[in-house]
Amino acid sequence: DYLTEHKAWGRWGADDQRGAANLLTPDKRLAGLAAVRTGRTISLSRAMVAPDENTIGQLSNEVYFSPQFGDAVTRTAEDNLALRHHGGGITHLDALCHAWLAGVGMWNGRDPAVEIRPSGSTWCDITQWSDGLSGRAVLMDVPAYRGTDQVALGEPVTGEELRLIEKAQGIEVTPGD
Repeated sequence: DYLTEHKAWGRWGADDQRGAANLLTPDKRLAGLAAVRTGRTISLSRAMVAPDENTIGQLSNEVYFSPQFGDAVTRTAEDNLALRHHGGGITHLDALCHAWLAGVGMWNGRDPAVEIRPSGSTWCDITQWSDGLSGRAVLMDVPAYRGTDQVALGEPVTGEELRLIEKAQGIEVTPGD
């Protein structure tokens, strides 16, 4: 019921392909920039390691190979890297066309049998967010609110709890944050 009763389809019109990204307005981007206090960056990158004869088949998230090409005189190696995006160590962003509820459809009720093709999606693909997804980030310390060291499996954070944390930690969350 949650997936059908609480969906935001139509909120930005029947032809909308951006979803909640519509809340990331120029004013929200400026609010995000205004919150910057230092020039420190935090990298989300991670090293990709080529397997050797001892690790082939053990890497759960990437496959790396280097086939050799050329003739009898000149040889080259071409690097190829394949990522398993839904593994435990890869972070990525799924477009609104990525998942849907059977019998209900994808974002805004579109039929995936019509919109998803071998060449890609014709509706809600990742290019809908090509201007970026930036705004103001809000950090809520859920473990501190709960008096625990971490959020445990089986104890999900609910919307109601986030509203209580917002009040308790003196944070104001607004649409687009």
